[in-house]
Amino acid sequence: MTLKQLNKLLYDCYSSETCYPKLKDEWTEENKTLGHCAVTSLIVNDYFCGKIAKCNVQGISHYFNIIDDEIIDLTKEQFGENEPDYINYNLVSRNDILDNENTKIRYKK
Repeated sequence: MTLKQLNKLLYDCYSSETCYPKLKDEWTEENKTLGHCAVTSLIVNDYFCGKIAKCNVQGISHYFNIIDDEIIDLTKEQFGENEPDYINYNLVSRNDILDNENTKIRYKK
């Protein structure tokens, strides 16, 4: 599977049910990636390994991947013109992300 193929599959699966609960009321078909960054970063990591990173965008935690020193962010479009700050980020472990029970449930879906 390629990253492009995985991105298409994920995009087709995004829904308000799989959105981060605090953003569920803001989720729309026009902004399908909203609230899906943590789960998406885990799935990308499942297929392509690399590292998972976390930054803040507009006061909200945002997760993305770093693969072969390249930033891979399949959900950045949720922020519109407000690009994530890919300079000020921290690397995080899968376990740190999955410590959130809700994220764990959405990841397993």
